Amino acid sequence: MGVLDALRTGRRGTELYECRNCGRKLDADSDECPHCGSSEVAYYVF
Repeated sequence: MGVLDALRTGRRGTELYECRNCGRKLDADSDECPHCGSSEVAYYVF
């Protein structure tokens, strides 16, 4: 389920991890982005 879908359906507790550098979606257990190597991981709960 995408972020917009979660917001539209009112589903709460949806988590998103993404690289702050390149914006790629990451797994919850990622310490760094496999695409760009950045260790800056953003975490959002919707």
